[in-house]
Amino acid sequence: VRGEPYAAVEVETLLAAVMAGLVEERKGRLDIETASSGLVLEVPRTALTTTLLNLVRNAFDASGPEDRVKMSAYRRADQVQISVTDEGRGMKADELLRARDPFFTTKPPGAGLGLGLYLADTLLDAIGGELDLVSSPGQGTRSVVYLPLKPE
Repeated sequence: VRGEPYAAVEVETLLAAVMAGLVEERKGRLDIETASSGLVLEVPRTALTTTLLNLVRNAFDASGPEDRVKMSAYRRADQVQISVTDEGRGMKADELLRARDPFFTTKPPGAGLGLGLYLADTLLDAIGGELDLVSSPGQGTRSVVYLPLKPE
């Protein structure tokens, strides 16, 4: 990623930054579950925080006004897995296939540019991570980010 240096950052610090970036009403509806204490990533901190915040905002946008969104972080071998799960309408198979395409959106006109997942995928690929989307109609969506742990 050009322009922003990589820095060591604890996963819990990233999650706290995501929470801080939400409007107050949404902070109360975000459940964070983590077993990532002490896990450190070597990443462009601002870019990754923005990416995770966009995934959480997407989850809230897809959910009802009272629905909760869950963000979790766990170690998985030599990676950290950060998941964002919503209770929204979910995506049909054709939407899921196109979800990462630039300018594709399921949001109403004017509510999004359709670049969030495309940019997330691009950033994660550039820093050695990965984005996986799991969704089906009526079941909500789960965005799963895999990031390599900082070598010790």
